[in-house]
Amino acid sequence: MKSLIFLIGMPGTGKTTIGKRLAKSLQYSFVDLDERIVNNYHTSINSIFIEKGERFFRRIENITLLRLITDIDTPTIISCGGGTPAFLNNLNIMKHNGIVIHLSANVETLFKRLQRSDRPMFNNHSNKDEFCQQVIQLLHQRTYYYQQADFSYPTDRISNQTILALQELIQGKLE
Repeated sequence: MKSLIFLIGMPGTGKTTIGKRLAKSLQYSFVDLDERIVNNYHTSINSIFIEKGERFFRRIENITLLRLITDIDTPTIISCGGGTPAFLNNLNIMKHNGIVIHLSANVETLFKRLQRSDRPMFNNHSNKDEFCQQVIQLLHQRTYYYQQADFSYPTDRISNQTILALQELIQGKLE
């Protein structure tokens, strides 16, 4: 099996931030799935959602994920979009090809991290109550998928200890 590690979880849980730091500490490559989509399609995720809709986005997300898995030949950490595991058999694809780690954070932390976000699922809410209701609704829809990860780790506080703990979990799984 290739040494692929997929980070999943709600937007704002630190998948990209932690992924980059973890990749550096493990001497892995790092790929952000959303960033790859933006580069491949020359437009923002938000624009894709607005112009083509979520269904189209999920198809190109799946295609991009499959291409990454096929093309990558070095140990790599892949930061996935928040909804990636919930669509088009992506979770099973990830589990079949590597280790899946769910990063979690409480709603208050997500609000603080995402309040100025341009992410399509959260940019229509101007107040905290609406935002929190949206996050809770999405969490409810996605929890089933997140719970199937090989590991889950809280990221309300991201520190060097977070990276060390995740590194130990990964190394234990690879042995």
